Amino acid sequence: MKNIRLILVLAIVGLVGCSNSPDFKSVVIAQLNFARGSTDKMLDEMEKTGKADQVLTWRAGPGRAPIGWQIMHLAATEDRFANKLLHNGTAVSETWIKEFESGKPAGDSVPKMAEVRKYLKDTRAALEKSIMDFDLSKLDAKPAAEVPFDNRRIFQIMLWHEPHHQGQALATFNLYKAGHH
Repeated sequence: MKNIRLILVLAIVGLVGCSNSPDFKSVVIAQLNFARGSTDKMLDEMEKTGKADQVLTWRAGPGRAPIGWQIMHLAATEDRFANKLLHNGTAVSETWIKEFESGKPAGDSVPKMAEVRKYLKDTRAALEKSIMDFDLSKLDAKPAAEVPFDNRRIFQIMLWHEPHHQGQALATFNLYKAGHH
């Protein structure tokens, strides 16, 4: 528990005022990986059902996002952050960035578990590289005119984003388990 608190404190301090610290990038990546551990644990639990691909397509009700859509949204957002905002590189999947982007209704189509895990892995690797390559002197600059916030806010959103949507996916998975046991 002390390690978790230390990571959170360092991440907050780094984002608020000590962002020129050489450890800033490492703290951000450590916090992202801490959150990913919870996502991976949930995916492991889905696989233990023996019906992981079915579970990924389950939704709590009409118009609600399937569990797999929520997880793919995590990866697609990291893909967008890593390659569009932080360093303007090539996306892992432009198609999946568009299919699982914020602000649009969740579709019915969800990739199989193996594809979900691969996209999570590939986009995380791209995000970590982008973070390590990021010039901290540009933390308070906007990455592009059409982006409504600066790079500091992008880092804050990155640290908040996965726990937020992983919690939604976990709540949906818990509803699935309640109705299927």
